[in-house]
Order: sequence, then C-alpha cells, then structure tokens
Amino acid sequence: MHLTIVIPAWNEAGKIADDIREIAHFVENINYPVELIIVDDGSEDNTSQIAKEVIVPDSLEIRAIKYTPHRGKGYAVRQGISESYGDYVMFMDSGRNVPVEFINSGLELIEQKKCDVLMGSRYIPESVIRKRLRWYRRVTSTVFRKFVKWYLNLPAFVTDTQCGFKIFRGNIARELFKHGKSDGFVFDLEIILLALEKKYRICEFPIEWTCDRDSRLSLVRSFFSIISELRRLKLRFL
Repeated sequence: MHLTIVIPAWNEAGKIADDIREIAHFVENINYPVELIIVDDGSEDNTSQIAKEVIVPDSLEIRAIKYTPHRGKGYAVRQGISESYGDYVMFMDSGRNVPVEFINSGLELIEQKKCDVLMGSRYIPESVIRKRLRWYRRVTSTVFRKFVKWYLNLPAFVTDTQCGFKIFRGNIARELFKHGKSDGFVFDLEIILLALEKKYRICEFPIEWTCDRDSRLSLVRSFFSIISELRRLKLRFL
C-alpha cells in the first residue's frame, strides 16, 4: 500500500513546516510508504522554500509544486492529485485541523471495501470539536451547508461537504479530479457530484477538528463567485 497526501498552501509560511513535521512523525510509526505533495498556490511568501528545507525521514517522499499566479484551492488540489501515484490519495488542509492519526482509521474503512470516497465530517455525533468557528462564521457555514444540500439535491447522508480531510482510492481520485473544473471554494461539491454521477460509494467518518482562525477563506468576500460556481454545478449535474 502506498499513500499520497496533498496539502494545498497559499501564504502558509507560518504553518507549513509544522504540517510537514507532523506528517513526518506519523510516517515514522507506520509500515507503508507516504508521498507528500505540497502545492504552493501562488504564495507571496516563502511557503514552498520552507517546505523544501524541512528535514524528513527517508520513508517520507516530499515534493513541492509552485506556480503563479494564485488560482484557488480547487486548482491546487487538482494539480497535486494529478501528480500523485499512491494507491490511496488524500488531501488535507494546512494548519493541522485534523490529527493525522485519523488517516489510519480512514484507510481502514476504504480497505474494508466499505467506500471509494471517504470524507471527514465535523457534524457526525461522534466527532469532537476542539475549537469552534467564530459565531459569525458558524452562522454563514450553517446557512451555506443547508442551502447547498437543497440547491444541489445532495443525499441526506452527506453532512459536511467542505471539510478539508478527504481520502480516495488513488485511481478514483485521479479520475474524478481529471474531470474537475472548479478552481475555487466549491471544488469539493463538484467532486462529490462527480462521484455520485459515477456511482462511487461515498462515506463520512467522525474526526477531531480544531478551527484554524487564520483561514484564508471568506464566504462573504467570495459570495458572488461562489453563487456563480453553484449555478454552473447545478446546470452541469442536475
């Protein structure tokens, strides 16, 4: 078994070294090889340079991809997954929102052939939230979550489309993202809709999650582009 981890990063010079060190420590305690791909999405700081300088064990293969200009999280994840070759592929956010130990429990579910696409969810009762979003972001997140489930007619079992901790069978990840077109925030929704269209099995699993209050995302600032992308997805899939 071989795992590829993709981390999209935009101006994450203050976090990326800790992200890599946490994964390096994780790799020292498992018995399968890991490929880590850091995708620097047009950062204006030295994110990619720091990523290249972190010392990691030989069992962790690490690559840093950098391009300009900034394109968006969806584009960054798509570039990383297109470069992957793992039997299993996942992407996770910078900032250590979810402890890397949850990778093993996720892989176990996929290896048991229970699902093809596995999504961490903050809204399953068994999930543990260590630090919540600020109140105004909780409000906008709740409104967005309920709206997209209705607007895109998502299945009831999908509770958390935007959690940045998703694991795929490698060939399925590369197939889905090859057909992805969304560069921005709604790329998760596009991948879920593609997976449903192709009848791949999607599951959610509980996680521990800590809010990163240094997030680059603003639903308010991105409102009009998000609405435009949602309309495109509805026309494409429904």
